[in-house]
Amino acid sequence: MLTFELYQEGKAPRKVSVDLDIYGVSLEDSWNYFKAGVYVQNRTGDADDMTAATIYDLKVTHD
Repeated sequence: MLTFELYQEGKAPRKVSVDLDIYGVSLEDSWNYFKAGVYVQNRTGDADDMTAATIYDLKVTHD
């Protein structure tokens, strides 16, 4: 189970859990890393086709 909390300005915090077993993914005995950012899903090629994200605070904990 992968669990994280999502905080967005003007919205209540949300706890999100993803059961990776349904995808056949196991995190046990694996090296993992967390990458924060924005991933653009469209590719128009236009010069103004961009996305930006500002991360003000990032805390990583391991239980």
